[in-house]
Amino acid sequence: MSIPCNRSRPKSALRASHGSRAQHEYARLVILGASFESEKTISKSDHPSSEDVIFRPPGKEDGAGILTLVHRLGVLDINSAYAYMLIGEHHAGTSVVAEIDGELGGFISGYLLPADPETLFVWQVGVAQAGRGKGLATRMLAEILKRPACADVRYLDTTVGPTNEPSQGLFRGLARRLNARIDETELFSAELFDAFDEGEPHDPHEPEILFRIGPFDADAVSALSS
Repeated sequence: MSIPCNRSRPKSALRASHGSRAQHEYARLVILGASFESEKTISKSDHPSSEDVIFRPPGKEDGAGILTLVHRLGVLDINSAYAYMLIGEHHAGTSVVAEIDGELGGFISGYLLPADPETLFVWQVGVAQAGRGKGLATRMLAEILKRPACADVRYLDTTVGPTNEPSQGLFRGLARRLNARIDETELFSAELFDAFDEGEPHDPHEPEILFRIGPFDADAVSALSS
């Protein structure tokens, strides 16, 4: 299952020129995002499963695998190989990859807001078919929130399309587990996305709704199961 939580659009709308928009968006992320020293500590989940799931920070060498997974899912915006390598190089402390029997089963990319280091912004969430039925997206979010890089985080932000029910359910469920409120306001209008379409035929891009979860405390994070 894929959880296209950020800047997702129907598969039919993905096209070659989309890379320029994605690179623009990632450029904004790199300019605003803080840098994190990559932790190479591997943690195994204690979640009951017939398969081992290993969560760890991504490295730049994971960029190719993440890009391949995004292509296979077909529902997330496809960014450049350079963008996915930078996730591991600059944002490893606030991102995660999940390995299932040695294969990439999912990933989340995120970063702390430079102007508000108490807020984690979740950029993309992707789960491979091998991760279905394991609550993998929620467990990856818990893994990130428990990291030293997120010790001071009290809010989680992400954007979700108004028809993206799987992602809405994921983040509303996380808010319940954290015993925190969730505010939903439009962040990016559909008209803003139209400015990147360069006159080519396309399905209209939905607006992106900002989901802001919090405040929550360290005890609530510790109680999350990963």
